[in-house]
Order: sequence, then structure tokens, then C-alpha cells
Amino acid sequence: MDALASSGSRRRDGRAHPVRHRPCTLAVALSFLVGTVILFATTAVVRRSMPELGPIMNAPWWMWFGGLLGAFFVCASIVLTYPAF
Repeated sequence: MDALASSGSRRRDGRAHPVRHRPCTLAVALSFLVGTVILFATTAVVRRSMPELGPIMNAPWWMWFGGLLGAFFVCASIVLTYPAF
């Protein structure tokens, strides 16, 4: 009961809260599985043809640079904000 009454992430006896600091592997795997199933189901229902790659390959340099910069930003956000346990 003291864990519910405290406002911080630590209980009164100094131990970490068991729910907040437990790995969320099952939740992440379930979320990924549900998203993958929905993606495949949507793809099977819509059945569009693949777009041609010509216009994509001829995109200006700044579009490619923007994509690389976005990917770098996502990777940096993950690396820099991942908590060290």
C-alpha cells in the first residue's frame, strides 16, 4: 500500500517500484505483432500494384538528404534518451 501512496518512483523502503521498472518486452512484442497483422491484412485487402521507381530515383538531392537527416534524428533520439539501468 505504501507504493500507491508515494508520489515518486521509489517506495519508502528504498526499493524500486516493481511495476515501473520491469521490462516491457511482452507489451512491445504484442504491439509489434498486432501492428504487423493489421498491416498484412490491409495489404491483402487493398491489393494495389507497386509504384514505379523512376520518379523516386530521380528525386532532388535535398529530399534524400532530408530522409537521411530524419533517420539520424530518430536513431539519435533512441540512443540519447534510452535510460541506463
